[in-house]
Order: sequence, then structure tokens, then C-alpha cells
Amino acid sequence: MALPQQAGEPDAHHAVAPHQHDTSLGHHDDSHTGGHGTSVPRRGQYRSHDLIFTTIARDALVGARGSFPSEARAWATRHGPGVVLQRRLAQADRVSLAPLSPLHETPRRAGFAHLAFERAGPRTVVRTALAHSPLRLLTPRNHGHAAWAYTSSFGGGLVDGDHLSLQVDVAPGAAAWVSSQGANRVYRSPSGCRSDVSARVGEDALLAWVPDPTACFTGARYSQTLAFQLAPGASLVLADLITSGRSASGERWAFSHYASTLRVHVGERALVDERWLLDPTHGTLPERLGRFEAMATLLLVGPALATVREALHARITALPVTSRALLIPSSSPLGTQGLLVRAAAMSVEELVRTTRDWLSFLPALLGDDPWARRV
Repeated sequence: MALPQQAGEPDAHHAVAPHQHDTSLGHHDDSHTGGHGTSVPRRGQYRSHDLIFTTIARDALVGARGSFPSEARAWATRHGPGVVLQRRLAQADRVSLAPLSPLHETPRRAGFAHLAFERAGPRTVVRTALAHSPLRLLTPRNHGHAAWAYTSSFGGGLVDGDHLSLQVDVAPGAAAWVSSQGANRVYRSPSGCRSDVSARVGEDALLAWVPDPTACFTGARYSQTLAFQLAPGASLVLADLITSGRSASGERWAFSHYASTLRVHVGERALVDERWLLDPTHGTLPERLGRFEAMATLLLVGPALATVREALHARITALPVTSRALLIPSSSPLGTQGLLVRAAAMSVEELVRTTRDWLSFLPALLGDDPWARRV
């Protein structure tokens, strides 16, 4: 899940995450009046060393009348963030500085959501869809017997200090598809941010957990935990993709830390318990990951997927592997209960296309095609 530009501020919002302080104009409130000489301007906050001071948004600066007080101009120039602010001050004729506000730590957001699915006759319905900001849930209707849900977050991604938690319950005999409304974007986060997903899948139930890829931007520190508890006879389809970030902008594997923990239990037995760690401590990530721009983990578990697993494993192992292949996959059976597939690709588009091809059996299991509505 890039950020929309603020209206009237095309040069000050490049790659600035919501709720973070930077040397560009922050979010504005909409409280202002339109009287002559009595307007209350919208304000944004800047950080300069140990100071936060407020400045006036462009619409309050440009076209104002009178003369800007020399003392205020000197103070703002001495403490301001540089060229952008000075240029705006130079455009102003008369404004008044807002009072200083105290320095605050980066806001922390703790979002929680709960999804519960149950069988109602021939169909699965959403029994619970509860979300606390910044998380939100969408539950669109479809033509199949399975229920669909999509996760999203206000602000367009994760920022410093965020901790999001999602609990998913799939009752016996139910079938659910859970995805995301867009890529999971993780912005610069010196203190780190994380998300935790915990799911319980009942007997003879199916859960397809297939979110869009995660994209960690420069300076991001992100950790996630995916924990699935399957009852005997339950089935799970999981896809977890990570990309190099904003490679078109030169941000290629430029994040500071990425850790992903995956745990899957079937009954009392641990089927998968692993941890991915991508960290530049032992060498830069672009050097270590070479030409690859994205990686994927796919997991198929349960009796409903037995035939699919066998066919997919045979298909992947039959592929020739060349030194300059656009995509390199591997497939590992997990006894008689599951299949673990890994893939690394030279482009995000190639990886997404291939993983969807490998999961092309899902529409038949769900009764409708969740990708058919995606553009």
C-alpha cells in the first residue's frame, strides 16, 4: 500500500511519508477563514535541529500585501530548512508567523483488525470485520461461494512507529480470500515498524492469504510475523512477495532492515517455522541480491490442494535453470502435507505474473476470480 501530493505544493512533498517530520512542508489542516486581513493561514511544521517552527502555506504567502517584518524574515532564514522556505519568504509581502509548538516524538499508530468468516448454507459470509485506524477492511461481494476481504491503511503505507495487527478466523467448512488493496509501502522508519498477522483455520476450511507485494523504501526498518494455526483437514494458500523498493527512483534494496517470520502449525505439529532477514550489516543488499528486483514465497498446505501441489511441483522442477534467467524458482515438498515454493525475479512484473499463473487454480476453489477485477 506513493503518497498523493498536497494541493498547491508540487515541489515540497517528494517521497515524504505521512506523520514524519522532514525538511519539506508537512500536512496542512483546513482551518482558515476568508475575510480580508483576518485569515487564519494553514500551517505546516518543519524540523530544524531541536526546533519545530510553523510556516505559512503557499496560499497564505503568495499574493499577500504589505511588507514582511524584517525580524521575522531574519529569524526564519537563520532557523529555516533552506532554499524552499527562503524562496517562499521572498515571495511574501506581509504575513505573521504562528507561535512555536513544542517538539514531539514521531507519532506512533497502533492499528488492530479482526476478520471472521463462517459458513452460511452454500456460501461463506463475513461474520466480523472490525478495524481500528489506521487499518481498514473492505469486504466486496463476489459471485462465488467464498468470502473476500481486502486490507488497507489510511495514509498509504507504514511509517515510523506503526504496529499493525490482524486476526483472521475461518470457521470449519468456510472459504476465504484475504488480500490487500495495494502494495504494502513501508516508509523511512528509524525506530522501526511492524505488522503481525495471526490466523486460525478450522476443519475442512480454506484460507487464501495473497496480499500485494511489500515495498520497503530508503531507510525503512520493517518486521512482520505471519502465524497460521490449521485444524486437521484445513487448507492454506499463502503468497508473500517483497520488492527492491522504488528502483525507478534509484532506491534499490535501500531499506535498513527487513525481517519476516513465518509459522504454520497443523494441529499440534509445526510444519513451517522460518525467518527471513535482509539487512546490510554483512554487506550491501544490492551487491548481495545481484540482478534480482523481487522475491516470493508461496506455500500450499492441506488436503484441498493435494493435486495442485503435485502438479505445481512437477512443473517447477521441470523448468530449465540458466545463469541469466529472468526468474529462478525452487520447489520443496513438506512431506505429504505441503509445498514450499521460492522464486527470485529480475522484475516485479515478471514475478507477479508468474505467481498468479502458479495460483491460477484459485478461482475454481473460490468460485470467482479475484484478479479479474484488478486493473
